[in-house]
Amino acid sequence: MSNQSRFCYPDTDTLINKLDEENFNRLEDMESAITQFRLSQLYLKPLQGSFDIEHVQRIHKYIFQDLYSFAGEFREELIHKGTTTFAAPLHIHENGVQLLDKQLRSENYLRNLTK
Repeated sequence: MSNQSRFCYPDTDTLINKLDEENFNRLEDMESAITQFRLSQLYLKPLQGSFDIEHVQRIHKYIFQDLYSFAGEFREELIHKGTTTFAAPLHIHENGVQLLDKQLRSENYLRNLTK
């Protein structure tokens, strides 16, 4: 464990979750299964939107709704999971939203592509 986060169970690097699973490895296995299920649902019935920040937040909330109460919300704290460090909160809009919009614009917002 490195820096304790308010998003983690005390004395762990395990994110507080709706399953109340404090074991990091078991939570990872559950998260993998649940998010794969939610992603398959999104593939069959995508959430409509223009891939602006609100749309991306709705997608994030949909994928992680069974696991985390903070799904789809902006964080105010730098967090990590295992060896993955998530985007710094101060840079989410600049690096996430603006770069995503620029990339989507350059790819014609994914229009005329197959599913």
